[in-house]
Amino acid sequence: MYTTLSGVPRSNHEAFGDAALKQSPLCYVVMPFAARFRATYDIAIKLAVSEAADKLGIKITCRRGDEIIGPGSITREIVNSIYTADVVIADLSGNNPNVFYELGIAHCMGNKTVMITQDIAAVPFDVSPYRLIRYDATPEGLAVVRSELTVAVLEILEGRVQQASNPVEDFVPIRYTNIVCRFEDLVRHERQVGNEVWLIEPNIDADLKLFRHAIKENIERRSINYRYLLPDTKSILRNMKRLRDVLGVDEDAWKRVAVRVINPHMVESEVVIYDAHTELEKVFLRSSPEEEHQFWFRMRGSRASALIERYEDLWHDASDCSMT
Repeated sequence: MYTTLSGVPRSNHEAFGDAALKQSPLCYVVMPFAARFRATYDIAIKLAVSEAADKLGIKITCRRGDEIIGPGSITREIVNSIYTADVVIADLSGNNPNVFYELGIAHCMGNKTVMITQDIAAVPFDVSPYRLIRYDATPEGLAVVRSELTVAVLEILEGRVQQASNPVEDFVPIRYTNIVCRFEDLVRHERQVGNEVWLIEPNIDADLKLFRHAIKENIERRSINYRYLLPDTKSILRNMKRLRDVLGVDEDAWKRVAVRVINPHMVESEVVIYDAHTELEKVFLRSSPEEEHQFWFRMRGSRASALIERYEDLWHDASDCSMT
């Protein structure tokens, strides 16, 4: 079972929301395909990913380029796999050009890469200052690196990686991978909340599709309070009743959900605030609804403080909305 920060166990679908039922997290492996590396893949990497999945109580898909089948451009599929992967493991042994090309793509996609090699001295200086796991291609050496990879995969999936894992994360002036968040990522953030969730004009459909397991567990078992600040429209009561029905929570749990309404013209954008004024504080702003693909942008510093202050002012002036 995968365990929350508070120690409450949860199952696969509860841990990652409904999206996890459709597609498991992906660990994409970048490495040479030569026969001498087969044991590294089968005995070390794949078993490490499997062990990490067991510890989390979920399924994780492990795949490398030569396992991609079907028509179409193989390069397109490789790039797409790197982009969508939750974890990328790269074996730099032998300084294979294709491996380093794909590694460069992975480094542009975020702080999710684990690098391994049989010879640290041979690794180019561009990446040598970053975390490298050295291993021996012996049964004993593969057992050791398997254990280290299991820990590394868990750190990434649980969001415990704090330092940059590559030079792109370290030096690029604007790191969109640090501020752009997918819905799936936001579900994970919601799992880590410790006190309250504040929302301005939330996307109720998203709550129903992706967040319902997180919300249900948060208000039922973890005693997390939710504040919904919504534009005053005719559909508000109906939408919130629908959310309560889908969650299937009892009256005591639903009391942790507070709803207030304000003039629709006062709502400029959708905001989610986790654990305001605490060390766990996270503030997210949704991209324009006109965009074809929706993203959430993490706000920090003065912008985050301004959003929190605006939320508190609006909440103070808003009207209670009875859900009974």
